[in-house]
Amino acid sequence: MRISHKIALGTIASAAAIGAVTAMPAQADLNLTQLQQLANGGIATADCNVVKSTLRGTSLVDGTTTRSQLVDKLNTQLGQGTATRLLAGSTVNAIADRALECEAVKPDPVTPQSQAIDFASQISSRAGLPELRTILPLVQGSSQAK
Repeated sequence: MRISHKIALGTIASAAAIGAVTAMPAQADLNLTQLQQLANGGIATADCNVVKSTLRGTSLVDGTTTRSQLVDKLNTQLGQGTATRLLAGSTVNAIADRALECEAVKPDPVTPQSQAIDFASQISSRAGLPELRTILPLVQGSSQAK
């Protein structure tokens, strides 16, 4: 039985969010960003067997899929809505990072451009700003729509 890509994305994110929310103190006052950070933290610790079987079962990954190809596939499933992509960007990257850690995808080839994006993402993340790799698909998507 094949599972749709949107169900897979939702399953991974929901499982992480449920785990994160149930671990919160009862009096916690959270905003959307904090909830998203909790969910992404749950994705970062998701069981590798669950991550691999979910991504492979939905045909989002195979033996040759790279991290950036998975990000592209997940972004395609989200559609072209800028607000949706902006809100989901860090979650998509969290799923791709965990897939890479679990060896469900291959690392991206190292190029000068990828090194610059990784470096800029690390700096912005440390400063509490959105990572370049999260915003870049939005910019690319809006320029393709014109």
